[in-house]
Amino acid sequence: LAKLTSEADPTNGKTQTSKAIYDQAKADATQAEADAQKVIDDDNATAEAVAAALAKVNDKKAALEEAKTKLVDAMTNEQKLDLAKVEDDLKLPDTDTKTPDSVKAYNDAIKQFQAELETAKQEAKTVHDKGDNATKAEATAAQEKVAAVKEKLTKAVDLLKDKADKTTLKAAKDELAKLTSEADPTTGKTQTSKDAYDKAKRSATQAEADAQKIIDDENATPEAVTAALTEVHNKNAELEKAKLALVDSI
Repeated sequence: LAKLTSEADPTNGKTQTSKAIYDQAKADATQAEADAQKVIDDDNATAEAVAAALAKVNDKKAALEEAKTKLVDAMTNEQKLDLAKVEDDLKLPDTDTKTPDSVKAYNDAIKQFQAELETAKQEAKTVHDKGDNATKAEATAAQEKVAAVKEKLTKAVDLLKDKADKTTLKAAKDELAKLTSEADPTTGKTQTSKDAYDKAKRSATQAEADAQKIIDDENATPEAVTAALTEVHNKNAELEKAKLALVDSI
């Protein structure tokens, strides 16, 4: 029994509950050891006293060995820190600057694992709040659930698309509108140059209308905005060129 009570402390890194049970068993064993020594030192000790002391020593030795085997690994500091930031790790993003279609796709995806998301957050909090009584196994299980749901959340977030910046397109469209709405400059011009101008104006007017559709479309992609802007610039240049190329008729 003395060998067992004097061995290196095996409770480091163990849960507070299992450590407390072990410490109590060790205190009881140490007391049994001391009581047994008194009987050993007592030349007048009876056979009954020796038998009782022996039984107690064996009982406390068995209890201490059992308490030692039942020591449970505690949640590590790293796990504690990891679980403390779960709420932030699983925080849903702001969707105000995202396109409506992508927000709908994102919300639909979230609904598929909403319950799992809330469960993972709650279990992580529960384990973290147990502090020194949380086991390493519990913490690991909670971390695994968080990792699984985080992967799903990442995929859902990837569905979100930024709304396109249409500021430059709006300005370019307005400039083109000024050109297409100005007074007809073809009066007194040759038919050929007039036809070329009218054709350029029709194309410019169409580009203007197409640009407005993109501007009005909240789901328009940056690529669509860029394409519309290029078309507006091109048609503006063509109309300006056709206007300068108008030739006075005889």
